[in-house]
Amino acid sequence: MHAVEELGLLKMDFLGLRNLSVIERALDMIEVGTGQRPNIDDLPVDDPATYQLLQRGDTVGVFQLEGANMRALVRSLAPTHLGDVAALVRCTAPAHGGQHAQRLRRP
Repeated sequence: MHAVEELGLLKMDFLGLRNLSVIERALDMIEVGTGQRPNIDDLPVDDPATYQLLQRGDTVGVFQLEGANMRALVRSLAPTHLGDVAALVRCTAPAHGGQHAQRLRRP
């Protein structure tokens, strides 16, 4: 699992870097359109409207939550806080071999 690091090589997450670029461009567009640049560090993680959107499964375009199966899982989990979303993403990681339903039911 950590063979790359053990060889002394650098492992980079290019998908993560790409997403950071997308976020930066979105912030630029918001600033052009509104004259104000949002500070993403100040965005609330407990916005009720956001969780209602997630609970409906309206996640097309939301990284890691946009596939049909993920939308169904998000609806069934009905997340109410960020920890729920993090657990959903973690439990559906490929390393878990599709055992997400059993993992999500655990207390």
